[in-house]
Amino acid sequence: MAEAAVGATIQVLLENLLTLSKEQIGLVRNFKNDLEKLKQTISMVNDFLHDAEKRQVADRAVKRWMRDLEALAFEADNVFDEFNYHLLSKKVGPTRNKSVKKKVQSLFPFSYRLKLGRSIKDINEKFESINQMASKLGLQNIAAQAPVYVASASRQTDSFSEDPIFLGREEDVSSIVETLITADKKKTGCSSDCWDGWTREDNFSPKSVQS
Repeated sequence: MAEAAVGATIQVLLENLLTLSKEQIGLVRNFKNDLEKLKQTISMVNDFLHDAEKRQVADRAVKRWMRDLEALAFEADNVFDEFNYHLLSKKVGPTRNKSVKKKVQSLFPFSYRLKLGRSIKDINEKFESINQMASKLGLQNIAAQAPVYVASASRQTDSFSEDPIFLGREEDVSSIVETLITADKKKTGCSSDCWDGWTREDNFSPKSVQS
């Protein structure tokens, strides 16, 4: 179950990174090529992930690869969380107006833009290294169908999110839990009726994941 939690966490984080909008990329046009390259690299990693999830139980090297990928995914997510925070703090929404884009870029201090550029390049290199290691481990590039998330599910913060690494990431936790449920249904062949009484208010803690 712990392996499934790691896989679900990584999947949600990578999907978040892949949803970077063209408008967001346009607002940091100095790094547009790096961001486009990053999305392509993450997409490749995401395809390796499906094979890695199957092999990590029996292969310690693959399990370490999964842990490294999880740490990198959190690192990248934090970088873009900070970027989005800066956008929100300036109260500037997505736009196609070039003059407004120019104004937005002027709002970011040079020191921050320099830091962001370095972070993006660093993350790019790390994801490329992750891809190379996946090839060395013999992981197969398999594009799997994304799980269907239940839109009506409660967004209450459960005990799973008490872990400090998940604080402030309620939506990600919600998606991770849904991914785990979907994977468990497929594994056990349980119908949807089996889950009628289950809610996020039930005890779904990191400790229970380890069991």
